[in-house]
Amino acid sequence: MDVNGEGDGGGAVGGGLLPMHLVPMLRIVLLDYHGMRRCKLIPLHNSQRNCLIVKGAILLTSRCSIPDGTPLSAQGEVYMLPFSPYEKLPSSKLAALPTSRVVRFPTHPNHSFTIAHLHDQHGRPWQHCPRQLLCAAIQQLRAHNLSMQAGFEMEFVLLRGDPSEPHTLKPFGSATGYALLSLIDQAAPILDHMVSALQQANIKVTMMHAEGAPGHFEIVLHHNQVLAAVDDLVLAREIVRSVALQHHSYATFIPKYGNAAGSGSHVHFSLDAHFGLSNKLYDHHVGMSSTAQQFVAGVLEALPWLTFLTNASVASYARLQPQCWVGVYKVWGISNKEAPLRLSLDRSNIELKTLDALSNVYIAMTGVIAAGLNGIRACLQLPPPCQTDPHLLAEGERAERLPTSLAESLERFRDVAASGALAELFAPDVVRDILAAKSDEIREVDRIGMDAFVQQIVALH
Repeated sequence: MDVNGEGDGGGAVGGGLLPMHLVPMLRIVLLDYHGMRRCKLIPLHNSQRNCLIVKGAILLTSRCSIPDGTPLSAQGEVYMLPFSPYEKLPSSKLAALPTSRVVRFPTHPNHSFTIAHLHDQHGRPWQHCPRQLLCAAIQQLRAHNLSMQAGFEMEFVLLRGDPSEPHTLKPFGSATGYALLSLIDQAAPILDHMVSALQQANIKVTMMHAEGAPGHFEIVLHHNQVLAAVDDLVLAREIVRSVALQHHSYATFIPKYGNAAGSGSHVHFSLDAHFGLSNKLYDHHVGMSSTAQQFVAGVLEALPWLTFLTNASVASYARLQPQCWVGVYKVWGISNKEAPLRLSLDRSNIELKTLDALSNVYIAMTGVIAAGLNGIRACLQLPPPCQTDPHLLAEGERAERLPTSLAESLERFRDVAASGALAELFAPDVVRDILAAKSDEIREVDRIGMDAFVQQIVALH
């Protein structure tokens, strides 16, 4: 496995041996269907190094229960890694494994960190593994001689108080203002520590600034191959949370904390030829290649059902409001912050603005790739860009409004899955279990109310 390396996340390198002296403990982290992190630790002195997790854990609720409507349960387990990370394996076998790199965790030097890749007892990838879904989507991109680069923005709110008593949590400071220097000054020791810790983990930061709410900040991560970029995003969020705790603060990534501006996890993506010879999102003569236009048209067409994967919680939809720089109408634009799909000013990448941290980002990016490839297969045409705020148009001139609730987006996803349009990447059993997990959440919020639900999950995200 690649220890603190620069691998693309699609194959382990570094000889396959994690040095026994490096760290006493390895954190193996699984991002479940609710976007919650589940972790097991392997001590190096333990002679039994296989790490198992119960199958039902992939969709455990915040109440630690398994939803109705799925056969996944407390019976049956899967391996969290395709092999023991401490055994010497032939380099030929290692190169074929879609393992994530192992990173020394900056704020806990006795711990290292890696992402789980779930396998059965025969070494076969488990179809419910979110990371495996994205690996399969990447293989389909390669079949079209394409690869994807992605870079993520992390928006979060710094809070003071006791996370075990959510009602005590208050935003760091009271001032607000997008990109105000004074807000950076107030939190500089924490933010500096975050950037330093990210750099120690070989995660490159391209920018940081204040956002529009008290204690609200954004850290922009450098682009990478999509699988490695998602792995790094999961690790980066853990580092941000851990650094905040060391400063007697708490960082939450929930989409809407209080009534102030929301937190997204915008993704910028571009399409390269498989060998990286050209960026298919940018041709200096025509702006976007025909392949790129078809891919983006597919994502645009899919936004109503894709929202179910990118905004995967009942709590996601308080953020998806007009004139909030999110984009809630089915349009694309060039450098238009009110478009959910935004082509950058230099035409080098497309930004999907709706994504938030309550999604499972592996599943969300699988959905983006599935939608884009459907656009290529159908030779979809990209409509003209929207270069105004679509909410200001007359009602009859506005584009379709994206779903305003998880229940609505769930039905859109259910319909498209039933049509077979997603079958190549989302097996029926996976669709069934994602729908079961999210249907349970809808019922739970109906039972306890939105405020109680947000208080329940704020310390989990």
